[in-house]
Amino acid sequence: MGRPRRHLGCLVGAVIGVLFFNGFESAVLLAEESKNPRKIIQPVLLIAVVFTGGVFILASYAGLAGFGFNSSSYLADTSGSPWFTLGARAWGVAGKYIVQLVVLNSLIANCLAGFTALSRVAFAMGRAGALPKVFGRVHRRFRTPTLALFLGGLVAIGIALWSYAVYGDPPKSFLLLLDTAAYCVIVNFAAVSLAAPFFFLRQRRSEFRAVPHLVVPVLAVLLLVAVLGA
Repeated sequence: MGRPRRHLGCLVGAVIGVLFFNGFESAVLLAEESKNPRKIIQPVLLIAVVFTGGVFILASYAGLAGFGFNSSSYLADTSGSPWFTLGARAWGVAGKYIVQLVVLNSLIANCLAGFTALSRVAFAMGRAGALPKVFGRVHRRFRTPTLALFLGGLVAIGIALWSYAVYGDPPKSFLLLLDTAAYCVIVNFAAVSLAAPFFFLRQRRSEFRAVPHLVVPVLAVLLLVAVLGA
């Protein structure tokens, strides 16, 4: 029984890993606004993935070293996050606030990435006619999809207030949003991976390669389905 439980625990942990790794791909949506996307956007994506992976490895090691490899004391934490306890244990009272600043910075970056993705996708859908044409308009001066940004902000505030009213103070209401976002992110990644071979076969058949455009997306879908099932 122990081994299946550990495997399930890894899959459940992968759900959070997929969610927290999300956001770097938002830079792709800025390619249309870039003068040379292949030289600017593509390197930025690779750098973001490498640095994000490095931060995760460092944070994982810090957690194991701080709590102990065989310790479960983090399960008894009541501060909202065991990282606050670990920060206070390592650096005193200041450590807790340092960790809070790191978390706040991460949340701000996540919100910026989310609004960038939302506004550009809504703009593209409005331009293509999938949404009302008004979403396909940009600001006269700043050339940004203002309406999509404004409505996206209102929707985000409404969801935050609703989750607080129904589920109470964080972390309960916050965990609800994390769970919902995780489902959306995993399904979205799987859908994009599944669409990749069809796109190249229909739109760019001369560039189609079996391994990067068929084998890799199929493997990605299978892995994401396994994570989603957890």
